[in-house]
Amino acid sequence: MQVTLSERRMSELVRDLEGLQDQTLEEITHRMDMYARRFFAHVANYGVQFRSLLNQNGELATFGFDVAPSFSEEDRANRIAGIELMRPVSVTLSFGDLNAFVLNSAALAGIRQIWPEVSQQFNRILPSEILNLVENAAATAINSPAVVPQTEEDFERYCVEWGMRIPGLRHRAVEELRAAEEAEVKAAEEARKQRQWEYAESDDSSWGVREL
Repeated sequence: MQVTLSERRMSELVRDLEGLQDQTLEEITHRMDMYARRFFAHVANYGVQFRSLLNQNGELATFGFDVAPSFSEEDRANRIAGIELMRPVSVTLSFGDLNAFVLNSAALAGIRQIWPEVSQQFNRILPSEILNLVENAAATAINSPAVVPQTEEDFERYCVEWGMRIPGLRHRAVEELRAAEEAEVKAAEEARKQRQWEYAESDDSSWGVREL
């Protein structure tokens, strides 16, 4: 996922979280690299992991983030909350981000099949628009012609995408992979819930911000 942030919005956010009301935006910007590292580490607890700076144009910068898959409404709400916490100017979803926002396996498979047709709709959008756009894409997928698998490999891929059981020996391996992925994400979520985030008045290297 690509997230475009404004230097002004980011500076104001840092001012609020760090308690820097007596500092100007210019003074905050001077140490923005350190503040940004702390902030992105906090956002990672929502399943939104900073990857890299993609480009910068004046006061706007676009960053790449990896978004963890969602297996429940709570997971998905956490992903969106983490994105909204950054107060982005816009976000752009990619094919690999879909399983963070589409919980139904059939809907996910359908959107993946028509992604070349609908991907432009997910460019430079607001976090509040994600779910509506996902629902619209799912509706479009339902009305699109089904793709008929032509080979055994295509059939297995079709089953995986649509959440169907694969006949034969490969079924167990695929199910184990799914279970492992789900367990890993749930473990990360449980670890996040155990953390107590509060505004801290200390000089350590973490923000210690509370849930917002």
